[in-house]
Amino acid sequence: MRARHYTGGVFEYDDAKLTHCPLKDACGADITMFSISTDNEGGLWLGTHKHGPQHFTGKGFERFRP
Repeated sequence: MRARHYTGGVFEYDDAKLTHCPLKDACGADITMFSISTDNEGGLWLGTHKHGPQHFTGKGFERFRP
C-alpha cells in the first residue's frame, strides 16, 4: 500500500486559465492534504493530516468546525 500526500494547495483549470488556491495554516506553512472529495451540493472538501477537514469557500479554504 502506498500513501500519497500533497502540499501547495489546489489548482483549478477552467479551459482558459489555471488558478492556484493555496492551503496554508495560520503561520503560513503548507498544509498536507491526503484526500479530495465533493459533497452533494458540489462543495469541495480536503482531508488533511493535522488540520482536519477543509472546505473551499469560493475564495479559499477554511477548517470545518461542527
